[in-house]
Amino acid sequence: MHSGPITLYDSDGFQVANDLNRFAVSSSMPFQYNPDGSLDLYLRNTNPGKQQEANRLPAPAGPFNLTTSLYGPKAEALTGKWNPPPVTIIPALQPVTAQ
Repeated sequence: MHSGPITLYDSDGFQVANDLNRFAVSSSMPFQYNPDGSLDLYLRNTNPGKQQEANRLPAPAGPFNLTTSLYGPKAEALTGKWNPPPVTIIPALQPVTAQ
């Protein structure tokens, strides 16, 4: 099974205009992998910084939908025994203010 792109749409089903002109991520992109070989993708409205920009899929400030394509899926994907990894919401850090 080959996983296709992950595409982001706004709540109305449209791709989201963004500063990177990026509407999807796919395995052919030059991602920055973690030392253990895992991959973090950042689906966020604001830029996480140059270190993580390669792994960013710009998102709207509000609700959005993700769609992935599977090419030649194995039975596990068709029967629900395999599912894509979950999206984990990481709460934003509270801004630090001077006292």
